[in-house]
Amino acid sequence: MAFEPPSDFVTDSGSSKKTIWKVLGVGCLLILLIIGGFFAAGTFKMVSCCSDISDAAKSTMAGQEFGKAWVSEVAGGNIDSAFSQTTPSFQEGMSKESFASKVKEHESWLANNVARVRDTNVLSQGDAGWKWRIFYQFSKPGSEQMLVLILDVVQVEEKFLVDAVDFDVRERLMSAEPPAQAVLDFHDLIQGAEYEVAFGRLSDGFKSSTNQDAFRKFLDAEGAVLKGSTLEIKDVIYNAQDSATVMAFAENKSGAKAIVQYELSTPMPNFPTWQIDTISPMLQGESEIEVENDAPETEVESESASENE
Repeated sequence: MAFEPPSDFVTDSGSSKKTIWKVLGVGCLLILLIIGGFFAAGTFKMVSCCSDISDAAKSTMAGQEFGKAWVSEVAGGNIDSAFSQTTPSFQEGMSKESFASKVKEHESWLANNVARVRDTNVLSQGDAGWKWRIFYQFSKPGSEQMLVLILDVVQVEEKFLVDAVDFDVRERLMSAEPPAQAVLDFHDLIQGAEYEVAFGRLSDGFKSSTNQDAFRKFLDAEGAVLKGSTLEIKDVIYNAQDSATVMAFAENKSGAKAIVQYELSTPMPNFPTWQIDTISPMLQGESEIEVENDAPETEVESESASENE
């Protein structure tokens, strides 16, 4: 029996144009899926063809990289350099001294904490240039609050500048953050005995150092805290854009308790999928780690920018 090629790719004198459009459509769909994976955490206006989508992705990535570098300047106290990379309208509305004072109010958040891209919205696009609103999250270990630095970045030709900046201290729901969600999903799979699927949630590095049988033995050995237990997220610490530590409190029906430390990573910064690199359960009593959040509460500030604008 001969293998027949798909009808979409069989041409005759009356269907060649139709075939070309089908191929182009498949190509655009693939590009959309790839870009959708990269930017699942952001919000983008859809554009009309594959080349426009590619240009939009490249421009947005460049805008995010500029914003990240600018935020690093601010966090490092390089006010002169940061202020010089703002638009004339920004400088007309805020003096360098006022800007420095604003930064100083939030320096405890900015110092020694990783700025994580939380969201990206396209505000405008076209021949006049691009404009994005980028949300950067700063989190203190153990704190149930976070600082969101909201940055409007504009691009005119090849130059990027900051057009607006706002600081907003918000309540933080750790369990909703992507690394914590990855841990909770993994834990649910273990509770449901879906071990093969759970194994797939491990990073390539983790999987290369073990196999499914060894993974099952590990779960059996740690069954008191990894199986038949509830899991509560206690902290999410971002070590870098693509690396995080999740501390969780596990307790099973017999009362066994443990702190479980998960190290996670993503294939690249800002990629929405987090994978587990290591799992380190520590039965309570074997570690001095506290599971309660003792961080002092601070007053929540609320300023003008909204993440949903």
